[in-house]
Amino acid sequence: MSPEMAEESCKCNGWKNPNPSPTPPRGDLQQIIVSLTESCRSCSHALAAHVSHLENVSEEEMDRLLGIVLDVEYLFTCVHKEEDADTKQVYFYLFKLLRKSILQRGKPVVEGSLEKKPPFEKPSIEQGVNNFVQYKFSHLPSKERQTTIELAKMFLNRINYWHLEAPSQRRLRSPNDDISGYKENYTRWLCYCNVPQFCDSLPRYETTKVF
Repeated sequence: MSPEMAEESCKCNGWKNPNPSPTPPRGDLQQIIVSLTESCRSCSHALAAHVSHLENVSEEEMDRLLGIVLDVEYLFTCVHKEEDADTKQVYFYLFKLLRKSILQRGKPVVEGSLEKKPPFEKPSIEQGVNNFVQYKFSHLPSKERQTTIELAKMFLNRINYWHLEAPSQRRLRSPNDDISGYKENYTRWLCYCNVPQFCDSLPRYETTKVF
């Protein structure tokens, strides 16, 4: 079978690791040299058959696609490790989104119920805090006012790296509350603020700038 025929008919997904490591390595990995003439361990086609559609791709684009592949692998592990159903669902959605962007060689675009783009609230948390500092402390001497501004920056930075509780945890803590709005914002926070901290192929926004 020619590489072209193999590529069209083969549904091999051998790049998936059936036994992902609970703590997948990041950063510098040991380089493994593979020849494209070797046979795929899953389908026995030549490895060249799986990459023939990338022959004319630029090096920059290849680096971008490889970055997405690393993120897909990491999210695949997150899906298997995560115990919370709501969080697992978001991880799986982003996993499929990035996998689709690899197959179509496009940029990941969040769709569906999350089509509303950041910012989600106006004014944002950052604007509210800065306005408060300006209103309450603008009369202070320059040095004291600068100290207050730095404290406000520390507070905002703390919020940007704060890990929100899952909707299921919030439901247990406040069983009588309607958490549909919180669940929507939690999903947006995961997709736009939290997951992009470890998946570089997704655009990242700071929590205090979009909520």
